[in-house]
Amino acid sequence: MTKRTTAFLLLTLFSVLCNSVRADWPVPGNWPEELASDFGPRWSAYFHKGIDLAVPIHTPVRTVRNGYVRKDWGWENPDNTHQGYGFRIFIGNDMYAHLEPNTSCLTEEQLEGYAEVPAGQQIGWSGNTGRSTGPHLHFGIYPFTTNPLRIFTYSPGTPSIKSTELKGRVMKLNGKDCVL
Repeated sequence: MTKRTTAFLLLTLFSVLCNSVRADWPVPGNWPEELASDFGPRWSAYFHKGIDLAVPIHTPVRTVRNGYVRKDWGWENPDNTHQGYGFRIFIGNDMYAHLEPNTSCLTEEQLEGYAEVPAGQQIGWSGNTGRSTGPHLHFGIYPFTTNPLRIFTYSPGTPSIKSTELKGRVMKLNGKDCVL
């Protein structure tokens, strides 16, 4: 491979990695100005592994990015539904938690992980399940080392749902831009 070809490939890879894809917040609201809880350390050894978006119960929740439902969706602890994240769904690495226990917005194929859930599809409704102090959506990115706010950009004072930018490797899947 020539130096010229190598330089061209590296430049192409760099431009793909730095490309942006538009996305939306998972629930309507004036975000991030009205976050109920941010990502990061709390007290002593506790670390909040996502962001909390305070919304009324039964607010439609939509996917932020394309992905497949992971097999471990449902109650975090079926024996104690008032514990942890309550009813949650993973779409790719994105976790949506404290949902109402209803998956009627997803097809059987999507729930089994055989069909992709496109960005923007409603996946359920916000709730107050699990260890929760009030109705809200907890949104986290597994393995919970990424601040979810980093995938969103915004203009203060702009009404939501706001457009956001996702940085990463952009691939076309089924004719749509996806960030991997």
